[in-house]
Amino acid sequence: MTDVHRTDDSSILEFRIATADQIAVLINAPELFKKQYGFTAQPGYIEDIHALKLFHSLMIAYPNVLAYCPILILLPAEASLVGLCGFLGPVDEEGSIEIGYGISTEFRGRGFAVDAVRYLVQFAKEGFGARIVTAFTDPHNKTSERVLQKAGFTC
Repeated sequence: MTDVHRTDDSSILEFRIATADQIAVLINAPELFKKQYGFTAQPGYIEDIHALKLFHSLMIAYPNVLAYCPILILLPAEASLVGLCGFLGPVDEEGSIEIGYGISTEFRGRGFAVDAVRYLVQFAKEGFGARIVTAFTDPHNKTSERVLQKAGFTC
């Protein structure tokens, strides 16, 4: 599944649900991602490789649980994987789901994170039937706090 969005700076982003094979390449040989999938994995597209490994293991263990699949944030005009976003598990019994996101340092400040958060909120509500979407950020991370506020969250 691919969704295309135009960002505030008129760039076109694609959001694609990652496959387990794509995540395995990103974990083990990110330099091959371009050859195999047509996009260069930009430095810093993910800050915590251990989190990516955890999601990969969850994708393998629960192949039919879409909420465990990271979503690739692609910038086709530059053939770049600029970040990842997704859900930190399925919707809970109260109808709540948590989101997470990250953008390569080089591509920050262009509205991509805000667009990713808006995309995730829409996906959570329309795709999973979530009634509540949450996101947690370090209280010292004012940039991430501003991203969430621009996307309509209250901090």
